Amino acid sequence: MDNYQKGTNEMNTVLTASAKIHDLTVAAKSVFIERDDCIDALGTCLCAGEHLMMLGKPGLAKSAIAHWMSTALSCNYFWIVLNPDSMREDIVGPISLKSLNEDRWDRKWSAMALADIAMFDEVGKASNQVVNMLLNAFEERKFPTPDGDKLLPLHVAIGASNETLDGDAAAMWDRFTVRLVVQPIQNLSAFREMLCSDVESVPSFPVSRDELTALRNQAKKMALHAPASVLDTLTEMKSTYGARFDNYISDRRWRKILRVCAGHALLHGRTAIENEDLIVAKWMLWENVDPQLEEVNNVAAWVKEFAERGLSELICFEALVKELLTESQQVKDQNHAADIIFKCRKLGNQVKKIRPTTNLERWDKIRTLTRTVEETVMNGVG
Repeated sequence: MDNYQKGTNEMNTVLTASAKIHDLTVAAKSVFIERDDCIDALGTCLCAGEHLMMLGKPGLAKSAIAHWMSTALSCNYFWIVLNPDSMREDIVGPISLKSLNEDRWDRKWSAMALADIAMFDEVGKASNQVVNMLLNAFEERKFPTPDGDKLLPLHVAIGASNETLDGDAAAMWDRFTVRLVVQPIQNLSAFREMLCSDVESVPSFPVSRDELTALRNQAKKMALHAPASVLDTLTEMKSTYGARFDNYISDRRWRKILRVCAGHALLHGRTAIENEDLIVAKWMLWENVDPQLEEVNNVAAWVKEFAERGLSELICFEALVKELLTESQQVKDQNHAADIIFKCRKLGNQVKKIRPTTNLERWDKIRTLTRTVEETVMNGVG
């Protein structure tokens, strides 16, 4: 197999896996009401191979979402509620007595050591020993042993806590690349819908361990080859962040933004990062949680300004072509048909004059839909 064919096969694997994860997020949003941000964040992390922290009171479906989506993906899943007495053996398995009798060291590897996705509830209550182990596991995906490092299949670690991490667990805060705050359902109609939501039925979107690895590798490549326009915007964000927010953001976290951007792009079927993917920084650039979530919301609004630059024209054209597509399916008479075709061709000519450098797939879709509208009208009239 030549390199071109190999590259094509790898990309097909990546796009197939990311499409499954995207479809899973759509399904999850119909089950877990008012949890779109959690589901989008987890979907993005699954495509990027990055770790997620969810802060919020008990009973807000944090663990349920993680378990439901992991089950749908047919991934090896591990879940544990941490406390100060939790030990390494609870997380990676006990030392093998059989191996000790044979004068060698080994573990009966289990739990996180075999998991693709691992959920750590009450992560802030972990002991120092467990924290140190998880720091290395999250970053390097390895576990040290006397015979060398044990490679872990861990793709995504998910933390859940009632509060920001401090004490022994504070060192793990930066390891959770993506962070979000989960709140109780606010909208009463959404609350009513939640009461009867069927969370027991789980669809099937199987993704293999090899596919997860391919996604992680692709996200890494995309981050290393981010477009200059995205790098310019992110550099500007860095230069202005300090004037708006009194937080220390590590260079590692700024760099990780591109990796999460890549996951966001893959989740939406794209193989290159675009400016709009910087919206993920809303999950990555806040540090403090107050009762009104002032900092979290201010960071989100600030990030949105950068992520939506240059999108107003694109969004306007997308809305217009969708209106025409709907109208083309409800043609009343020939005069109405002629009016739709006139509007469609006018829109098509306007789009032709634009020379976009980003969001190329979305612009191509607009061009395709204008042709679809005209064909639908002509077929309807004929």
